[in-house]
Amino acid sequence: MLRLLNIVFLLTLADSSSARLYLGYSLNHFQYREPSVMKQHGPMQGLELGKFWRNSLGSLQIGGEYHFGHLTYEGSGLFDPTVSIKQRTPHQIWHFSGTQTFGPGKFRPRLGLAYRYWNDKNGPNYQRETSYLYLPIGIQIFLNFNLILNLDYYYFIRGQNESDLMGGIKLTQKNGYGLHANLTYFLNRNLYTKLRLTYWDIQDSELGPEVPNMPGSFFLEPENNTLHSSVVIGFLF
Repeated sequence: MLRLLNIVFLLTLADSSSARLYLGYSLNHFQYREPSVMKQHGPMQGLELGKFWRNSLGSLQIGGEYHFGHLTYEGSGLFDPTVSIKQRTPHQIWHFSGTQTFGPGKFRPRLGLAYRYWNDKNGPNYQRETSYLYLPIGIQIFLNFNLILNLDYYYFIRGQNESDLMGGIKLTQKNGYGLHANLTYFLNRNLYTKLRLTYWDIQDSELGPEVPNMPGSFFLEPENNTLHSSVVIGFLF
């Protein structure tokens, strides 16, 4: 609800006559690690779609990304750490954001609200869904008339990890942060290319229910980090 209200408020400030739509395709490398537990890594493909406007505060951008592919899982068994597993599993990542950039000039502050959803299926009997709600806080730097650098700190509001173990387990994540860099080059008025790098560092979740047949042990989502790099080619309309 907060995200929706934020977007509606910003849209009221937008000048629709200056709006432009963008559509891009990306090649990605994704790496997720839970130290001493497991890692998932590999290539993904992606699409991005969005719109931006000039408004009385500067400029507003609202958009989404979709990434998909099969990643290699390497780690131990869920209930038996002595078992080693290596397999390829399907993954999907969705990302939605609204970001307001303030003012003219070479250096422009940025503030937004964003949501990230990741679905990974590790085997026939285990599916996990992870979502993050966060605030992108950063600066946009105009290096020249067709080259723009965005640098953002992701203030982590809340995360939730849900799996289908034992009929469904939900774990809440409250501590972490992200870093993001995005370099966009406009080849002409209707064509752009982009280099994008995102890093996440998330701490242990709150404790969940007790593990069956293991008194005193509780489910949790362990501390983890993610590195996601992308190369994008896109069109402006």
